[in-house]
Amino acid sequence: MFGMKVHFPHFEAALTWYPSMLSVLSPVTYIYVNRKDKLAQAVSMAKAMQTDAWSTMGDNAQATLIYNGALIARCLRELLQQRLGWLRRFEIDGITPLTVYYEDLVADTASVIHNIRQLARCCQR
Repeated sequence: MFGMKVHFPHFEAALTWYPSMLSVLSPVTYIYVNRKDKLAQAVSMAKAMQTDAWSTMGDNAQATLIYNGALIARCLRELLQQRLGWLRRFEIDGITPLTVYYEDLVADTASVIHNIRQLARCCQR
């Protein structure tokens, strides 16, 4: 079993660079992580762009954040475009991903992980 997190533009670029990637990795199971609060996601993305800290695991306590409404708006547009890209890809390829909401993952990580493990067991057969 192998897993990776990928944003839609990177996924498209990888398929352009290596068109047979999905058949090589087959069978592929998609877990689509979505966020209900799109504005919070856009703010998070804008913060990551300002600080170059894309994970909470690093030490970014020294980073200075400046409110930038235009950047947040740009991030929101980008996130919506990425969401549409994924939804189009799923529709075209007939994929029904397991959808996980970020808010649910944060609120009840154990249940989300349990659902993913159940999916993995099902797909291994």
